[in-house]
Amino acid sequence: MRFTRNVAEYTIDLAEDEDSRWAEVIEQEASVARKLVDEAMSGVVVSAGLLKPAAWVFERLYRNLGGRYCREIEAWAAGLGITRGEATGLSCSYEINHLWEWLSGMRLPKIGCTAGVRWLPGRGLIHVRTLDWDLPSMGAATRIFKFQDGGHSFVAVGLAGFVGVLSGMVPGQYSVSINWAPPGKRRPTFDFGPALLLREVLASIDDYDEAVEVLSTARLAAPAFFMVCGVHKRQACVIERQQNSAVIRRIRNGILIQTNHHVARKYQSANGYWDRDADDTWQRADTLRESLLRLKQGTS
Repeated sequence: MRFTRNVAEYTIDLAEDEDSRWAEVIEQEASVARKLVDEAMSGVVVSAGLLKPAAWVFERLYRNLGGRYCREIEAWAAGLGITRGEATGLSCSYEINHLWEWLSGMRLPKIGCTAGVRWLPGRGLIHVRTLDWDLPSMGAATRIFKFQDGGHSFVAVGLAGFVGVLSGMVPGQYSVSINWAPPGKRRPTFDFGPALLLREVLASIDDYDEAVEVLSTARLAAPAFFMVCGVHKRQACVIERQQNSAVIRRIRNGILIQTNHHVARKYQSANGYWDRDADDTWQRADTLRESLLRLKQGTS
């Protein structure tokens, strides 16, 4: 595994038309994004002859049922020389994974995320996160996007070709990251995909408490975990989401951890999705907790 601090950064001007706001990124990152799309599509357990027709159907449903950022997705499709269905599949990959598992009863390749917040005197709240999806080119496709809309701006750690947000922050106000949650009992819908909801929250809300409120109440396409971190000692929480309900876990004793299983009693039945002997979601939570507790005041 190779770690780097040299991640390309781009500015996305939201005052521009959807058709053109990603033009520079598309020009510079087309080959990287195309490889990521190919890997994401190959991970869908559908025969090759049905894959593009299935993507076409999904894109039409997404567009006709009010899907967001359709013109941005279309611009990426044109720039990469792929179908709109394939480009939509990448940006909606979170909810497509949930839909496929709900329809087929089959588990897809490992999807892991680990996030934590720690309060350090003299430093404030520290928000850390790893994203461990089983896509080999994901690391190479990671980019930093600085979104601007007049006087408002936010920063996202994102992927070339992906118009949603998996981690982001409004500087000086709050940060948010998404963790994958086990499927619930309800069929995934065409309501907000978690990554698209997060983008809209970052684009329109400056306040920590208001961000928590919207992330807790908006209807979601599929279950998810949101970790939200503000700037004051008690401004950190995990929002455990089902499609139309939520439980908020607040930071206690200066530390908060979330991996991919439910902690809230209300939703723990969904943890039957995991095999405690084979899946590492509990182990990752313990490992990160121990690591954050070892941080000392003044840690850089």
